[in-house]
Amino acid sequence: NFVEEWDSGTGIHEVGGLKAGKTYTVHETVAPDGYLLPTDKTFTIAANGTITYSGTKTTDESGNTVLLVQNSMTHVEVSVVDKHNSEKIAGGHVQVIDTNGDIFEEWDSTTGNHVIEGLKTGEEYTIHETEAPEGYLPSADYTFTNGSSYVLHPKKTCDHFFYAF
Repeated sequence: NFVEEWDSGTGIHEVGGLKAGKTYTVHETVAPDGYLLPTDKTFTIAANGTITYSGTKTTDESGNTVLLVQNSMTHVEVSVVDKHNSEKIAGGHVQVIDTNGDIFEEWDSTTGNHVIEGLKTGEEYTIHETEAPEGYLPSADYTFTNGSSYVLHPKKTCDHFFYAF
């Protein structure tokens, strides 16, 4: 049965009237922007007041048990890849742009993956290359929606492409 609902913030939310011996579920329905929804966590209150929790717990300054709901930031890795041999290419200048045209993040490509954290889930972003690696033609822009699985495929006119996971 549903017990209580609230909007999270930076403070502690206290829920009263819980009964010992029952198992309760903490379920988050909306994650903050740039974060993923956590898995549901359960807790049980023993007759002596001890709380068993499937997540992380701590205590406040008064010694009360605090159950933490921890969200992970969204995580996307992008690399610039040669379309012929799939090797990662250094030297391109890449931007991730939101639907307002604002640059969320930009970097110079390396032979590794570039990690982007905090993109809003469900939002559309464009990967744009402002400068191609030496010896390559500029790659076409690629648009993706954060939170879905994607592999960005090359356009026929490009000799390299972006790979995101």
